[in-house]
Amino acid sequence: MVHELQANMPSIIQQLAADALSHLAASSDQNQAVIAAAGAIPPLVQLLASASTEYVRATAVGVLRQLTCNHPENQATIIADGAIPALEHLLTSDSPDVREAAAGALSELGAGP
Repeated sequence: MVHELQANMPSIIQQLAADALSHLAASSDQNQAVIAAAGAIPPLVQLLASASTEYVRATAVGVLRQLTCNHPENQATIIADGAIPALEHLLTSDSPDVREAAAGALSELGAGP
C-alpha cells in the first residue's frame, strides 16, 4: 500500500491508499507502528506538496496526524522527513479541510509524547 502513495501514481490510487492507511492508523496504536515501519511516512510527507488533489493532501495530513499520537518515534521521523515546513505552508491552503488538518497535525507534533 505504501507504493501506491508515490508521486508517480494516479491521484485516485493515492487517494485510495491514503484512505486505507487513515482507517488503519485510526484503529490501533499497533497499526500506527506497522504503517511507519512499512515506510509510509516519507511518501506521505511528499504528498503534502505534490498531491494533485486537496482531498489526497488532506488525507495524507490526517494519516500523519494519526501516526503522531502517542508515538514519539513517529513524531521524530515525521519531523526529520521535513513535514513541519510543508504543514506550515498548508495553513495557507484554499481548502478549509487542508488548513484544519495541517493545524491539527502541527498541534500533535508540538505536543510531544
